Amino acid sequence: MAWKAVPAKPEDEAAKASGGITGLLVPTYAFWLVCLTVFVDALGGAIAVPVLPFYAEAFDVNTAKVGLVFSAFNLSQVLCLPLLGRISDIVGRRGVLYVTLFGGALGAAGQGLAPTFWVLVASRAVSGACAAVTGTANTYVSDITTDEARGRYLSLLLNCNGLALAVGPGLGGLVGSLGLNVPAEINGGLCFAAGVLAMLFLPESPVFERRGAQPALKVEPQRSGLRSIPLAAWGVCLVELMRALSFTSLFAFFGVFEDAVWGLSPVSIGLGICGGACTIIATNLWISSQLGTALGEINASILGTVLMGLGQLTLAYGPALWLSLLGTCVVYMGQAVEETNAVTIMSKLATDANRGEIMAIQQTGISMGRVIGPLIWGPLFDVNCRYPFAGAAFCMSLTTVVLVGLRTIVARHIEDKQLIPMGEVDDASQCI
Repeated sequence: MAWKAVPAKPEDEAAKASGGITGLLVPTYAFWLVCLTVFVDALGGAIAVPVLPFYAEAFDVNTAKVGLVFSAFNLSQVLCLPLLGRISDIVGRRGVLYVTLFGGALGAAGQGLAPTFWVLVASRAVSGACAAVTGTANTYVSDITTDEARGRYLSLLLNCNGLALAVGPGLGGLVGSLGLNVPAEINGGLCFAAGVLAMLFLPESPVFERRGAQPALKVEPQRSGLRSIPLAAWGVCLVELMRALSFTSLFAFFGVFEDAVWGLSPVSIGLGICGGACTIIATNLWISSQLGTALGEINASILGTVLMGLGQLTLAYGPALWLSLLGTCVVYMGQAVEETNAVTIMSKLATDANRGEIMAIQQTGISMGRVIGPLIWGPLFDVNCRYPFAGAAFCMSLTTVVLVGLRTIVARHIEDKQLIPMGEVDDASQCI
């Protein structure tokens, strides 16, 4: 069978005509507007979540029911993310982005005004069902960037979450002193403002607009839906689940561990978390995408998982406080390197026709890891406060093995996308 390279897309030709300097297929302001939208959305969550357990307890419920507030969010997110990703492939990225922001605003407002505990839980479920902003933004940025520049722009986008984590909890503590429901109301206001910005000023993805101008998609019935997702993408989804599961040991138990072992005060623990967020920002600015370019995204992801495992062990078993804190920073660095390059890999495994669904599957894996992780690490912490981090390090060693096994599969799939049979050029971008 004769093969030939896929012809350049109109957007790619436009980028080359403009000098190809930015690597963007849309005006630069569109990228920064997406970043602002993601930051505002993440900042609202970072402000509200630290105060949420105390707000739930104000309804005179026990600790187990307080856990329902978080479980309702995560479970509804796991159920709805793939559907929202599929919808973004059908109706466009822009519409899903601002509708989910408005939905998040509605859920946050319901939390702040909840008259009963169960209304609070239901409002958290609404917020979780609409928690597709990051995944949709990842898809949008993948659509508007060239292959060569994609990793750089995705790393900048992911920094928005790190920046929100650095400043949000402190702001949440301050506004929480005005009332335990105030952070949720601020979260709702920020989501609504971000939704208005996206609805009024964000242009639609040029990839989706080009697809909309073509005749109806010719997708084989047996290749539609989840069965159209390549094996390599499911493998990366498993990797993301395991990474998120491992990272929850740090996210959930860092504070109580450092207090129990080293006697750190809440202020010192807060500064440690802020330092971790700053590590993510610095890594994404100067390391993550550069490693992906130099080593290849799959090898950079492997390095990220190794760093996370080593950091978890150093955090737990380092004989001095400075070693424990250094291990924490190494975990955050590995997290940034792995996540940025995994998102880039998923964007390259996708086609124009299913990118939203594939990127949503990655986010679903992360959400599942966040649901499962505390259920595993909590009992281990009761046995020994170091065990959750040792278990997380073991989990990352298994993740490294999975990534090594995926290396050939991912490379083959991406290579196959570069070459298509003659006579099928027009249909190749329509199906997987």
